[in-house]
Amino acid sequence: MLSEKVEGGENKNNAKEIRSVLESKVLNREVQIFVRGLSPEGLISGHVKAENFDSRKTLLTFGYAKLSKDALNILDVNEFKDLKAISHEAATKLRGLWRDQRENTNKTKSLEQNFVAKVVEIISGDSVKIINLETNESSRIYLSNIKAPVPGKPFAFEAKESLRKKTIGKKVKVEVEFSKNIPIKKDNGSTEDRNFVFASVFESGKNIGVQLLEEGFVALQLPRGDDEFTKYIDDLKNADEEAKKKKKGLHGESVRVPVFNDITSGREGRYKVDITKSKSIFSFLKDEKRLSGVVEVVLNGSRLKIRMHQQSCYIILVLEGIRCLPNEGDFKKWSQ
Repeated sequence: MLSEKVEGGENKNNAKEIRSVLESKVLNREVQIFVRGLSPEGLISGHVKAENFDSRKTLLTFGYAKLSKDALNILDVNEFKDLKAISHEAATKLRGLWRDQRENTNKTKSLEQNFVAKVVEIISGDSVKIINLETNESSRIYLSNIKAPVPGKPFAFEAKESLRKKTIGKKVKVEVEFSKNIPIKKDNGSTEDRNFVFASVFESGKNIGVQLLEEGFVALQLPRGDDEFTKYIDDLKNADEEAKKKKKGLHGESVRVPVFNDITSGREGRYKVDITKSKSIFSFLKDEKRLSGVVEVVLNGSRLKIRMHQQSCYIILVLEGIRCLPNEGDFKKWSQ
């Protein structure tokens, strides 16, 4: 169960906060999926459960969601009563969306040199989003002197999936080693410098970068010229050489890149769905007794993009029976 103090903050009830809470529990995790029907927009609706986490009950408990107007029409009566009681308690105690939205006055601080963090998102095979458990600040870090294949290339999926299984939701030791300004090309053709932070990450005393190199899923990037580099460079080199000897991953035969039927398009929370394909996928998902998948993106408090590996597809799942503040929504207007 969530902690209001640690993970709910002081009820800073905006869309970013709500999405952040959901991300901390299901993003990049294996979840149990309950498919119930199609939403009015033609999206697959249902809910998800993870270890010690029920998406709808938790969101309602902390006032991060309210029951939708048609909840009673789409839920079992007993299920509706259960969720209604939870929502009523949140309203009585003025939690979350039931009280005034507050301004977030916290100022971002730079990362410390060494700290313990929780991994909350796997961005690629060599980068993760973390939350510093002492300052509660989030940031993106890259594994020092490691380079994963870009999406669509052989072993890109395997690298990201291996990193996910090793770190998601876990406490890790982070040793920040250096940063680097790298020019990034923008959509309009211009470039801008962005600061990339590189670190060695340890889970249960094991260097994650070393493990990925041993599996052959990533490549070793040796420093050039006056480039900074990790103090564990010898460990990385040994792991890379061992993978080459055993012809593992990138050093062996090419593999087929996994192909998933993605019914969505867009990025950064602005996703569109092919309604025809959504309905088609629902037709064969609805009769499955047990479904599972990995939450790839939390669009907002009640919409998730999920990768269903066994079915080789991506879906957007709407949490049935509840509604959350949309990312671009105005809290005061929405809550009226």
